[in-house]
Amino acid sequence: MNKIHSIGIYLLLVLLTLVACTDDYTVKVSPGPDEKATVTLSPSEKISFPATKSNIDISVLTNMDPSTISVMSKDTSWCKVSSSGKSVSVQASENLKYIARSTYIKVKVFSETQTIEVEQSAKKFVSDPIYPITKTYKIQIPAVEKFESTKVYKVMDGEQKIAEICLEYLRSDVINSRAVVIYPGLGSTGDYKNGFIAYLVNDDGSISAKPENGGRVIFDYVNNTLDYLTGTSNAISTVYLSTYGITKEEQQDAVSATPEPYTVRDVSGNTYPVVKIGTEIWLGSNLRTTKLGDGTAINLIASSDMATYGNTIPFATYPLDDPTVDPKEYGYLYNSAAVKGNNEALIGSSIIDGSWRLATGGASSSE
Repeated sequence: MNKIHSIGIYLLLVLLTLVACTDDYTVKVSPGPDEKATVTLSPSEKISFPATKSNIDISVLTNMDPSTISVMSKDTSWCKVSSSGKSVSVQASENLKYIARSTYIKVKVFSETQTIEVEQSAKKFVSDPIYPITKTYKIQIPAVEKFESTKVYKVMDGEQKIAEICLEYLRSDVINSRAVVIYPGLGSTGDYKNGFIAYLVNDDGSISAKPENGGRVIFDYVNNTLDYLTGTSNAISTVYLSTYGITKEEQQDAVSATPEPYTVRDVSGNTYPVVKIGTEIWLGSNLRTTKLGDGTAINLIASSDMATYGNTIPFATYPLDDPTVDPKEYGYLYNSAAVKGNNEALIGSSIIDGSWRLATGGASSSE
């Protein structure tokens, strides 16, 4: 037993001797008993980026080994952060929005953590109008109750569209409200990239009393999304429009132009309101024409007769198969022969004034 015990002591002494041989390892992965980790960052408090794609390196001055440095970012969608040695790289993607954004990054060295704020400027709003407008116009904005018959007004000078004025919903990360917005005329439509908010509308239909009117609405035609710039004005009742865009500041020698309700008519003589949704103008009620584009009557039939007509003979039927349903409220249901046959009989310049097309869920303007 004594011999075995001696061998165990001998092996233990050998192990202790091997450990003692590492005393020349001088890299400090952790502080000694009486040593505290020290960290100095440069820059140390805030990083400010322009709206363009940008990056910066932060120097980490520390008495700790680089392997103890770790980093993180609150928002990884546009602000990326990584570390290499005693340097931290911060990269910001281009800000395509018209609002500034911010986040923060954390740099941790062993047990010490420091936070740096990162902010990025908003994309600069630049209006470079090319409107075919040769005059300066003074336009009175319709009151909110005037939008009962249609949600869009048009401002004309003869055959030239000067502006569109829309009561519409604006939804984005920074706004969720109805608003009356005026857009400069651009050809036969409006320039939805350069909207000017006359006034915001509360849920109860009243005009907002907050001094946030006069803001800007910039629609993205490709994605049908919007950017919004908050205004600083009370509700605006009069605007001035010229080739340079829209302003609430009074302009000399302005010509008064009167908004008129924007509605469309079909060949049956029915009148429809219109509504702006994103970058499109839609019919504000269901189609209820009883004539094809050439004036031929469309048969109104019961659902039990649909098999007889098939998809080659144009027909319309009643919603819920109820002939007492008011077509002014619900419109009619049409088969594909009525919609697409006879040179696009239902939707087109031959039946509805303007340039319109059949879209999923209804009729919308192609302009």
